[in-house]
Amino acid sequence: MRQTLLTFLCVLATSACHTFRPVIVDELTPGQTVRARITGAFADSLSPILLRDARNFEGVVVENA
Repeated sequence: MRQTLLTFLCVLATSACHTFRPVIVDELTPGQTVRARITGAFADSLSPILLRDARNFEGVVVENA
């Protein structure tokens, strides 16, 4: 029982190693990994291009212009 509890606590402690925070677009640098959530209206406009519904995107910043 004690070993199971210790294992559970170790897994729990190591699984939360990231944070989500809003960023200012001017602060983004090329090569930085980002996740973006877009509005429903913008997702609707992208659906015909992407051929799927997408509200969340993950990627790497290429250029900040």
